[in-house]
Amino acid sequence: CQRCHSDSDIHAVTPDKSGAKLLITDESYQDSVHAKVPCVACHQSVNGNAGFEALPHVQTTVASNSCESCHGLIQHKITDAYKKSVHATKIDQGKFTCESCHDAHTMQAGIITQPTAQQITASNAMCTDCHTRPTVYKTLSGGKKVTEQDLTHQSLPNPPLHLSSLRCIDCHASSQDTSL
Repeated sequence: CQRCHSDSDIHAVTPDKSGAKLLITDESYQDSVHAKVPCVACHQSVNGNAGFEALPHVQTTVASNSCESCHGLIQHKITDAYKKSVHATKIDQGKFTCESCHDAHTMQAGIITQPTAQQITASNAMCTDCHTRPTVYKTLSGGKKVTEQDLTHQSLPNPPLHLSSLRCIDCHASSQDTSL
């Protein structure tokens, strides 16, 4: 897989995949929590085609290959919390998934427990990417306007310091949080 997916010239061969994240550098994958998991544990091709030799790949979704198939067993607190979250309960099924925020190919363990300043910035960028785009936010939030949120967090003491030191999820990941 990495023979092609680590090549910086990789690009989508169909319009419906344009913008898809196809490049996965060897370094970022080897540093990820899933580095020892074979690609076919999560990705499978449709029976009857040329498998992953065919371009574009024709993949099938198999429930046993979902994030929850592993994380529901070994990290059930995470999947239980997600199921109760605003993102899972208020957004139409399929519009918001684990992959909306997490890249399984590059996710690092330290991001979860002791994120660096760079990881905090990247984590918050995932949130603000949806929460600041009017059309996306309106679609995912069931019609709310971006301006209905307090993205500046003016109620906090020293908001810039808070926003550069904490991930959005550090305060907004509770299943009781309705502000997302």
